Amino acid sequence: MDLVIPKNKTIRFFFQILIITLLIVSICLIGLCLNKKPSATPTREVVINQQELNVLAASTPAQHYRGLSGRKDLTGLDGMIFIFSDSQVREFVMREMNFPLDIVFIQANKIIKIEENLVPEGRQPTKIYTSGAPCDLVLEVPAGQVKEFGWQVGQEARLN
Repeated sequence: MDLVIPKNKTIRFFFQILIITLLIVSICLIGLCLNKKPSATPTREVVINQQELNVLAASTPAQHYRGLSGRKDLTGLDGMIFIFSDSQVREFVMREMNFPLDIVFIQANKIIKIEENLVPEGRQPTKIYTSGAPCDLVLEVPAGQVKEFGWQVGQEARLN
């Protein structure tokens, strides 16, 4: 004996299956979006005193805030360049850093200030490092690099 499903029940059954399928697909897509890792931070080249550096580039407020915090090392990179759309006095801290840094403050392609051998701090940093004058770029490199390469205030620093 064949089971005959009336047309309205067939349509109802079809829509139930369709709705369940759409829900499953939606849940899967939401899960993929939530678990998606943020896109890799792009790299740029910085040139100071004929020394070429391959650095991570931070150009958004979220990237500026995070910086190098929490990283164990630079994994083959030379540092991080913070790119700002305007020139202002900048303040930096060593929040949740795992290694010491040198910070180079740059305005209009010239080094205006250098802070060396900055000690890592925890979640509540107490030491603030300021540019002292408006700047549009800030370069963070491993501690000792400024001295090793002989960088000085007034030298040209180009972002390529």
